[in-house]
Amino acid sequence: MATLLDYAGAADFLGLPETWLRRNIRRIPHEKYGKYVKFGPEHLEAIRAMHEVIPATRPAPGRARLVPRGAR
Repeated sequence: MATLLDYAGAADFLGLPETWLRRNIRRIPHEKYGKYVKFGPEHLEAIRAMHEVIPATRPAPGRARLVPRGAR
């Protein structure tokens, strides 16, 4: 069975302030047991995936760029 973390444990795992988790609790996956909020491994990975940013790369010089239809 996977260990569930509280706010402090999840914040430490994600490298975020605990206040960020508390402020954004309505937008992030979690489990709730009455007044107790817990985060499992699947929740932590989902939070990471929600905030992953993959930068766009520029095309290499001399290579054609894709242009949306009708934008030419």
